[in-house]
Amino acid sequence: MVHIIAFNSQIIYVEVDNPNIKVFDADGKEADIQFSPIFDDDGEIKHDHYRLFIRVHVPALGYTTYFVRYNPEWTPRPSQIADVQLVNYDGQRDLEFLEKPVSINPREDGSY
Repeated sequence: MVHIIAFNSQIIYVEVDNPNIKVFDADGKEADIQFSPIFDDDGEIKHDHYRLFIRVHVPALGYTTYFVRYNPEWTPRPSQIADVQLVNYDGQRDLEFLEKPVSINPREDGSY
């Protein structure tokens, strides 16, 4: 009997107020992450909130757990901080898909 397990790789994000964060999967392995700035309504970067993008691997028809851990001694590597500029910003938001954070809430029976 051959068992084939397929994993789905996705990028999700959560909003955090501190970049001194690391993310670990259920096996304790550090996940790939990137911090991106959040802009206010005037197009200015907020320096007290970040979007934390996480590459997650979820088994087909399954779920997995990731742990977000804070430590004031951790600092993000330069490769984890996105370098972003707004050019010709007219006050309109074009990236509506980033306006809604991911929320995964299982039902009582464990399904989604």
